[in-house]
Order: sequence, then C-alpha cells, then structure tokens
Amino acid sequence: STFEPVEFDWSAEEFDLNCDSCSRVEMAITMDQVLKVRMVNEEGCEIHAEKEVAVSINRSVYAPNAFSPNGDGNNDWFYLQGEGYGTFEMTVQDRWGNVVFDTVNGQLNQAESGWDGKKRGKAVDRGLYIWSAKIIFADGAEKRAEGVINVM
Repeated sequence: STFEPVEFDWSAEEFDLNCDSCSRVEMAITMDQVLKVRMVNEEGCEIHAEKEVAVSINRSVYAPNAFSPNGDGNNDWFYLQGEGYGTFEMTVQDRWGNVVFDTVNGQLNQAESGWDGKKRGKAVDRGLYIWSAKIIFADGAEKRAEGVINVM
C-alpha cells in the first residue's frame, strides 16, 4: 500500500518556512542547510526525511565604464548591478583624488542609489573618474570592486 500523509511537520535550521504544516513549503535561503519533514498518515504511522540544501550564490557585479548624465533618460546614472540582492558603499574621485560622490547605503540594480554625475548639485566635467566600492550580499559576504568611469 502507499503512504498517504495527512499531517506534515517541516523544520529548517536557520530560516522560517512559509508554512510548517503544509504539504508543500517555500523559503528563501542564502546559506547551506538541512530541511527536515515529519509526515503522518491516517493510521498514525510516521515517516521522517531530511534533505541537505546547498546554495550557490552568484556574486558577480557589473559596473559600466561610461555614462552620460545629461538628463535624456538614457545612461544618466552610474550604479552597480548584480545578481540577487545586495547593498554597497561607493566612493567616486576625480583625477586629483577629490571625492565627488560617496554613498554608504546603495542598493544593487537601483539607478537612484548610484551617482548622477554631479558634485554638490553641479554637473562634473567630462572625463575619467575613479570609483571603489564594497558590496555586501544578502548572506553577509563582502566583495570589493574598483574601476574607472568615463563621464561623457
């Protein structure tokens, strides 16, 4: 005969499940862990199962090498882009080392978190600027990145 569960009891080591007594669960995980379930049928027989879930996190970050902050709605912001969720701290300096932009709470993939090509409300000169950033991913992992951005 087939085991037909009528009761479920799910548990995870580190994260909350959307429903710990449903036949199907969903959860967002950012680190490896073990998912466990206890199932009971109408006769009161139990089955226990567990599955190790391994997470592969893509930590690639993309930064353009040029942008044109001229207000035309195309490439008006310099911001960091990447897979998944993360925040960043970023500094942009001119060729003399003067800070022209600084943020400590930028959000990956959100243009308005980045630099609009202005220093204290005034457009900077066209040319090359140096940027450096610390990206903090959802699981707490950090990555440093730097490069040159051409303001066109």
